[in-house]
Amino acid sequence: MNNSESKEKYLSEKKCMIWKKRTVLERFLMLGLLLLLIAFLTSIGLLLRSQKTNIVEKPRKDICLTRMCKYQAGSILSNMDLTVNPCEDFFKFACGSNRLYQNIYDDEIRVMHTLLNYMIYLGKEQLEKPNYTNDPTFVKKVKKYYESCLNKPTALKEVVKEFLYEMNLDTWPQIENDKSKSTIEEAATAAMVYKDMGLLIGIFIRPIHPKITLDLGYVTIHSDVLLNNTEEKFIKLKKEYTNLMNYVFGKLGLSARDSNKYVKEMIEFETSLAKIQEDYRRGYSSNSTISELRSKCPQIKWTNLMELLFEYIHHSEYYTGELQIRLNENYINALCELIGNTTNKRAIYNLLLWNVFIRYLPRFDYYFRQRLIDMKHVLRFRENFFKPLSGIHKLKWKSCIQDMESYVRTGLDYIMIKSMNPEKDVKEVQEYVNRISESMEEVFSEDEWMDDYSKNVSIVKINRITSHIGYGEIPVDKDFINLLFDNINFTDNYIQNILQVRKRVFSNHIFNENITAMMYKDYISEPMKVTAYYSDGEVEGRLAITLGIMNPPFYNYNSPKYLNFGGISFVIAHEFSHGFAELYFNEEKLENLTDADEDFTIHWPKEFMQEYNRRRDCLIRQYSQLSLGGNMTVDGDYTIKDNFADNNALTVSFRAYEKYLKQYGKEPSLPGLDFSNEQMYFIGYGQVIYTML
Repeated sequence: MNNSESKEKYLSEKKCMIWKKRTVLERFLMLGLLLLLIAFLTSIGLLLRSQKTNIVEKPRKDICLTRMCKYQAGSILSNMDLTVNPCEDFFKFACGSNRLYQNIYDDEIRVMHTLLNYMIYLGKEQLEKPNYTNDPTFVKKVKKYYESCLNKPTALKEVVKEFLYEMNLDTWPQIENDKSKSTIEEAATAAMVYKDMGLLIGIFIRPIHPKITLDLGYVTIHSDVLLNNTEEKFIKLKKEYTNLMNYVFGKLGLSARDSNKYVKEMIEFETSLAKIQEDYRRGYSSNSTISELRSKCPQIKWTNLMELLFEYIHHSEYYTGELQIRLNENYINALCELIGNTTNKRAIYNLLLWNVFIRYLPRFDYYFRQRLIDMKHVLRFRENFFKPLSGIHKLKWKSCIQDMESYVRTGLDYIMIKSMNPEKDVKEVQEYVNRISESMEEVFSEDEWMDDYSKNVSIVKINRITSHIGYGEIPVDKDFINLLFDNINFTDNYIQNILQVRKRVFSNHIFNENITAMMYKDYISEPMKVTAYYSDGEVEGRLAITLGIMNPPFYNYNSPKYLNFGGISFVIAHEFSHGFAELYFNEEKLENLTDADEDFTIHWPKEFMQEYNRRRDCLIRQYSQLSLGGNMTVDGDYTIKDNFADNNALTVSFRAYEKYLKQYGKEPSLPGLDFSNEQMYFIGYGQVIYTML
């Protein structure tokens, strides 16, 4: 204890001695250094605190972290190539990475293809849900139709046999020395009912004015393929067409020798038929009766044909031998002469049924389907399966949904719209339409090269465009859809179900004008289709934006507006612009046009058209210089309409977005994408436009 105290006393005295030994000057210097050290440390602390305060108070950039924003960010980042300078190659910058992983040999590398598959999958989900007691009757019928398709046969021999049974025919093809009792008239009836236009004749009936109109039928393939024997491309297409016939006959068990023989007969008759259809397309029309036709053209059993037709669609009560007929007299005379001069009548029978089967067999045979898709540009009919889908040869449900008949598809549209509740989407897209319309008016008003009259005409034309967004009236009208399905009772037999619907469609087309008119009235006939389109009428233009295209990357209700303006808004402006992509000069000129002019017709002034065509030609030359690789360049004349629409749409939709920003202010960024709102508009536009190249 004493030692410890002594030690502390010693140390204390030693410290005092050290301080006491210092001179006064040294003491002042030591105190000064100490004060300087304290001041220095205090300054450092204040500086660090100031920097920390600045970091915290610096406003952070808002980032959208919703599920949709994260999805959009991931999708865009996976497409972009951030190593590329956008000022040097914006295309590669916006979507260069995506193209590295695309199969360039695919028929479809577009987002349209992806969205179509997505919409079909949504349809599958709804069709495979259980029935509910409060479902409309037609909903159960649609699901029954789908179920029957999932169990459809795949062997062509079995398929053809089933079709013949349902059509009350005994054989196809008719061959030499067979004992078939089926007639040309029976086959012609099937061709008229089960295909949109008959092969030999087309027919139209109005019950209010009991008169049948008989007009030209249509050969299965474009006439040039049959009639042009000099150009290599048509010779090749004709060969592919005959190969299709031989393929089917081979599947039905015919030898190559017999198949070639009957195919040759069919091609010869169809070629002759194509010739008279071309020669008498605008023939003289006259009135007649069935009785008079029998004496004028005995080569066709007209009474049998008409009785069969009316009986076939369950309207025998409308038939009478004195039924008035309006016909293309020159064509009917030439047709009757051709039939009379045809030695092997089986060629006519076989071709009539080929005209039917070519439409339906692709639903059962993948090879046949693919060959028709390859030839779709020269076929005289259109089917949904012309749009190829990935995996369709393995996934039967895809073809079952894609191949649905029109009435059944309408029922499915109802089911899907009810499940999607798209009202808010439709409302917002309509707002985009309004903004685009407004921006286009401003662009026209400010164009210095346009005279006042032409500006006024252009603005009136814009205001005359009616928009159809999402879907029409029919897919949400339960009573009307129930009427479509009236007297249709689906079974487990898919082929029987197909023909039931086709009979109903044909019957309504002929005998129920109200249903036909309503179906034509709905401008959006297939709301789940992934498309947008514009058409010009005599008085007004019409714009359609389907529900199918109202999905990313084009649109989503919860997406930042810069993506929607770069997507769906650009698409809307593109379609609007098609109304101005091809204008013509007219000597006449209307003054003081307003929206209220009932008989509004556009008359473009001569001076305006001269400058318009000069600018249009400049755009053609510009695109014609774009290289496609090797020695190939873009055909500017061929692409001018879309080039014009794209250029104008980009200007108009960006202008609309700039106005939106002024009105509502800046938007949050997407995660990982540190770009301005304006830059994101163009990046979003890039995600859309690369899919269309």
